Amino acid sequence: LFIILFLSIFERRRDPKRWKCLNGRPGLLVPVNLLDGDEDRMAYAAAFGSTATNCLTLIQGQFIPEDCPIWFKIPYAMLAVIEMGIDYYPLFACLSKKTSLIDSVIGLVYSVL
Repeated sequence: LFIILFLSIFERRRDPKRWKCLNGRPGLLVPVNLLDGDEDRMAYAAAFGSTATNCLTLIQGQFIPEDCPIWFKIPYAMLAVIEMGIDYYPLFACLSKKTSLIDSVIGLVYSVL
């Protein structure tokens, strides 16, 4: 969560005329924009590949403990989906930004850890 907030500080808003304070910052990070071009296909493929194992585990239901009650499985699965989205959001946000070295270094460190 800290990485997401840190990256949004460096992002400018799309329409800075509406928000005159702070020079149009912080902005909303768009994690994946696959329609703009195909210059980073291999990086996006590697990022999607790194998330695939967790997605398959989530779909197969192997993350839910066997001894939990049936009524608890759906809320537990919803929380797992939210957690997985928050976990991989910084990785895709760093890939989509192409403006600064800070984003690249943060993305590299986050993916290695």
